[in-house]
Amino acid sequence: MSRRRYLSLGQKIGLVAASFSLPIVVLTYFVVSSLNAQIRFSNLELAGIAYQRPLERLLNAVQRYQLLSDYANDSEASRQRDELAAEVNAGFAALTPIDRQLAVHLQFTDEGLSKRNRAHLTAKLLNEQWQSIVAIPPQTNDLQRSESLDKLVASLRETITHAGDTSNLILDPDLDSYYLMDVTLLTLPQMQDRMARTIADGRRLLQSDRLNASERVQMAVYAALLEEADLTRIMGALQTSLVEDANFYGVSPTLARGVGLTKDDFQWKSAEFIALIRKMAVDDSVDIAPKAFVDAGLMARDASFTLWDNVVGELQTLLEIRVRDHVVRRNLALVGSGAALGVACILAVALTSNITKPLEQIADALEPGADLLNTSVRRISASPERAELICAELVAHVGYMRQAVQQLALLVHGGFVTYASPSKTPSSKRFTVRANR
Repeated sequence: MSRRRYLSLGQKIGLVAASFSLPIVVLTYFVVSSLNAQIRFSNLELAGIAYQRPLERLLNAVQRYQLLSDYANDSEASRQRDELAAEVNAGFAALTPIDRQLAVHLQFTDEGLSKRNRAHLTAKLLNEQWQSIVAIPPQTNDLQRSESLDKLVASLRETITHAGDTSNLILDPDLDSYYLMDVTLLTLPQMQDRMARTIADGRRLLQSDRLNASERVQMAVYAALLEEADLTRIMGALQTSLVEDANFYGVSPTLARGVGLTKDDFQWKSAEFIALIRKMAVDDSVDIAPKAFVDAGLMARDASFTLWDNVVGELQTLLEIRVRDHVVRRNLALVGSGAALGVACILAVALTSNITKPLEQIADALEPGADLLNTSVRRISASPERAELICAELVAHVGYMRQAVQQLALLVHGGFVTYASPSKTPSSKRFTVRANR
């Protein structure tokens, strides 16, 4: 005896529906995976912004502290230095928990920094570098203090660069947020550093009555770099971001207002400072008071940090809008795919019911008729003189009819076929059907 398993018609239709639903599942997986990758990308950019905020405040405070280092005997300058030292300490205190939270993600670990030759950029080492500077006596070792402060400023800028590299900020894909990134990560920190060096050098040169040719060339270079490499680039980037904003996830409700006022103030104060630098580059004898030059430079530099705060806030807003858009699209993809699969299942069930129920009715109608015909044949067979030939033909037809009914039931319900042992002739193979009812 041998048995063979037959699937029901409903099961076959279900398998067909499942095979057509499989591409939906696969496509949904790839769409959701792509959106999740974009969400992780943008969240990493937000992490980079969070790490950069205390670094930018440290850069501001350290450079202002450096500018006051020349006034060792000035009591007011000494008081301001103490305030700035406290501000730097507070900055490192604010950086520590952020570093602890994001160091692994932004590769500020020993391994991540070492393979980029930046092992000296850990928050702990930067703080130790600062503490060694504060420990230098205020009226001694001016050269050592100045060199140490220069190294600390360079390390802070390099740390900002590392945060931008590892947080994907430098790879931002949208024009509006990319140009804001360019301002906050690259151009403004560069201009702020250049302003601090220009203020220090300009104040030193203005202590004398006349500037020699090399000194005037130096100031001309400062003016050209501040105007062309820094100010023009910043203003162009901000304008491009405002123009392109509508093309990416809609218009930000705060971008134009948040950047507009501080942008104009920064441009005006920077232009005033650059004009003073150009005046020093043109005239060998200048009538600019050192204090007026320093004040103009500090005003422009303060405006740059105010602009940085506003621009980085708008950059964060744009990134959050992007993340929300990706989350909504991911949820829609999941809901839409689930709805499509649900509709496919409902249609499969409905089609199966519409196909199998009529077939079941046909099978139920044929089986009694076949039984009745078989009974009639047996009665006719009782009188072999009258209907022997007819009965033989009817018996054959009845057998075929019953066999067809059984096969129809098998197709509708599924079940097993049991084959009997073969007889002497191949055509006489017999089998029985047990259908799933």
